[in-house]
Amino acid sequence: MMKISDLNPQEIYQAWREAKEIKHTNLNLDLELAKKLIYLHKDKRYRVITGNGKSTWMEFLGDPEFQLSYEKARRIMRIYEVYIEKFQIPENEIYGIDQRSLLNLISVVNKDNVREWLLKAKNLSRTDLQRELKFGDVDAMTCEHEFKKTQEISECPKCGEVKRRKLVECENCGGLCNRECDNCDVCNTSPETGN
Repeated sequence: MMKISDLNPQEIYQAWREAKEIKHTNLNLDLELAKKLIYLHKDKRYRVITGNGKSTWMEFLGDPEFQLSYEKARRIMRIYEVYIEKFQIPENEIYGIDQRSLLNLISVVNKDNVREWLLKAKNLSRTDLQRELKFGDVDAMTCEHEFKKTQEISECPKCGEVKRRKLVECENCGGLCNRECDNCDVCNTSPETGN
């Protein structure tokens, strides 16, 4: 690791100013922000900004002039490191893709399938993408369901009566089906609608 005295303070301050500017714009420039944060995190360059050779990354992020949550910093830096640095995906190809979806894909993407998964992440809802990750190419609409039983608890909004209902879950696609009447045994009200 480089010593603070060996680092270029002007370059570091410029990156910090640009990171602050990017962070404060509301134009969804998280990738640019991530790039600056990675630079500042490397060799603990952020310590030049704090003026304290023992300050932590969390202290730097929480500085009143910057105030970025550790979780957001970690999230956007991880996305940048994986997709931009590791897989060399052009930034414009991941603009507009939900960050949570990008994070969920990290465990399954590799150099051979990263573009395929990014296309799915662009075109599918977050829920559909999670289903794709969990069940693969099985389509819930055409699946020949193999159901297993589970239970769900419902409560009547009028009287508070609790009823357990048996749901049947498809082992292939995760779809649920309830083949029983859901009316409350006490007041004959549907727990979902209150009617």
